[in-house]
Amino acid sequence: MRMQPQPNLTAETIATTSSPAVKTECADAPAETSIVELSFEERRERAELLGHLHRKRSFRKGGESLFDTKRFTPMQYAELFELLRDPDPRLWRERILAAGTLSCSPVRGEQKRAAVQTLEAILGNTQMSAGRRLVSRLCRAYGASYLVGLSLMLVLQALDWIFGVSDRMDPIEIGMIALFSVVWSLVNAVLLSPLVFPVYIATTVRRQNRIRGAAAMALGRMGQPESVGMVARTLCDRSSVVRQAAFEALHALQPQLTPDHYGHLDSALTLNLCRALRQETPEYEEDEPEPAGEARRMALLQTLEKVGDGRAVASVEALMRSACSRSVRQEAERILPVLQARHRQENDPKILLRGAATPATKTEELLRAAANSVEEKPEQLLRMPGEEAENTERSPI
Repeated sequence: MRMQPQPNLTAETIATTSSPAVKTECADAPAETSIVELSFEERRERAELLGHLHRKRSFRKGGESLFDTKRFTPMQYAELFELLRDPDPRLWRERILAAGTLSCSPVRGEQKRAAVQTLEAILGNTQMSAGRRLVSRLCRAYGASYLVGLSLMLVLQALDWIFGVSDRMDPIEIGMIALFSVVWSLVNAVLLSPLVFPVYIATTVRRQNRIRGAAAMALGRMGQPESVGMVARTLCDRSSVVRQAAFEALHALQPQLTPDHYGHLDSALTLNLCRALRQETPEYEEDEPEPAGEARRMALLQTLEKVGDGRAVASVEALMRSACSRSVRQEAERILPVLQARHRQENDPKILLRGAATPATKTEELLRAAANSVEEKPEQLLRMPGEEAENTERSPI
């Protein structure tokens, strides 16, 4: 598959894909160096996507080797990275495969950081602004409406020609009818837009959510603890596909978290985890009989134990009073003292908070007093008020 280079690709990222150090890291790496093997559902999804892509001529020429997880080369990384950065909705199958392939590849260093940042942007749906994304979808939906209207006009013209009406027309009339068909298709596109827009946008959003779910799974396999902040933001996403993938990514990232990460991750991490915990808290015991909800609550509690702050105390106490299972309540009782201790430490007035950054002031420079209304010479020393009054009394008249 031949990919066109993106104009916003930085020179630093391109240099990392062609430097000798990166080649020694990733050249022809065997499959055993993959971080995590693909699950059965992911392998089935990949097989389905590859089956659809086989219909493309450009893909049959060499695109299948691009998504091979058994062998990995720096050139393969560059093409996969370009696919992830390209927000073209027509490449949604390729982007899902690229996310899964890249997460199973032995990338390290700057390559891994760049891949993680791109995957976080995909999961957070921030590759394009909301306004630009809406305009792009509306334009593509109008294009689809135009194609539908033009197809209807072609069908009508074909029926007209089948019944022999076109035999009595000269070439000029046929050309005028063809031009009229094109113009009338533009008008029909406006009339068909209310019917085509909802279907097209719903299809595009569903495909985009599949890409975001693949990005969440890829972040979980890549195992960067800093990614838990973005994963926690999507635990309450509107899409069930994204939510499920985010919880699976949280399960994969949880072993990488330690209490040393407390206070060093996203400031909104605790709030997002608590919101997900409240959403997973049942009001009645029969609300969720399957064990999936219990597993999610246990994962959220264990994550709060490692990186949560004092803001999680209220949510954990509410979980203890809810209709959860006994094991979940026992786990909440176990981690509650940890969160309460952090809450006391964060609100202790005797503990001084350290600034985020020291002021950029040279040590050899002296600070001057605030400017007064009376201008004074910079070389003149300031005198005490009492000393000035005493000198005035001693001075002869």
